Amino acid sequence: STGKRIIIQPRDLLWFEMLHRHGALPFSYLHEFTKETARNPKRAQDRATELFHEDNTQYGGTYLARPFQQFMTLDARYQNLVYDITPRAEEVLKEAGRWHERAPLTSNRHWRHDFMLACITASIHLATVGTGYRFIFQDEILDRAGTGLTFNVPYAINGKRHEHPLKPDRIFGIQYPNKKVRLFIV
Repeated sequence: STGKRIIIQPRDLLWFEMLHRHGALPFSYLHEFTKETARNPKRAQDRATELFHEDNTQYGGTYLARPFQQFMTLDARYQNLVYDITPRAEEVLKEAGRWHERAPLTSNRHWRHDFMLACITASIHLATVGTGYRFIFQDEILDRAGTGLTFNVPYAINGKRHEHPLKPDRIFGIQYPNKKVRLFIV
């Protein structure tokens, strides 16, 4: 840290929210979410670096983390840096009213799996931006349904009925221009 004071900007808040709602993402995704307001990718990367290094903040710590697991991949030094939020960024989101209790949770135990899911949902989300389609986040779906992501699935084996809990990794939806909604479970 150089001691530089970090004041949260609208772009930072959007980055924090996308990381919270999708999971850890490469910088290229973060920039893509805000490219209309921050066209220069080099300056945007500099800002992400500041949010990672600088701890002179309202909450007394850095806002972004770089998961160590990303450095265990092939040619990691030649890939985009992957970022995730810290507890200080979570506090910023809560204070701004942009924290979502039913957003996907990640675990360090299955980092590559969670990272892949975050990239999939963020890619689909980015594909809907500016098209008339609307990406529907997991927390929106679960809040509306008033339930969690686990549900019982009935099945039969040799004529005997059973039920077993099913817990998908993620659920998201796409609202089409005609207002029709399709949900996807992964």
